[in-house]
Amino acid sequence: MKDRFDLENEIMRLHTFAEDISEISSLLMESENIDDELCDKVTNALNGISSLLSLHADKLEDTMCQCFKLNEYREYIPKCDKWTYKGSSFPSVDNFQYYCCRNNPNVNCSDSSYNED
Repeated sequence: MKDRFDLENEIMRLHTFAEDISEISSLLMESENIDDELCDKVTNALNGISSLLSLHADKLEDTMCQCFKLNEYREYIPKCDKWTYKGSSFPSVDNFQYYCCRNNPNVNCSDSSYNED
């Protein structure tokens, strides 16, 4: 099953495709075998398509970040010197339960052996 990393990879491929179209446009402008007026029209169209693809990829990336709470959309995590993990397995996206010892009044944050079960 695909995950958010597959989605991110597909979005990055859109950026690459947009860059390829821009490169084709640049090569077309350097060509001497094409009428100047036709060359201008085609390169303008290709540059427009490239720009639209880049903008769409940026929008998709922003939507992905909002859905998965990445970058500026991540949830606020309070600053703490000591974090403990509460759970029976290694932390993952589905099982992400870290607790700051400061949020637990029964625990001394300076106690280096603190590990909440």
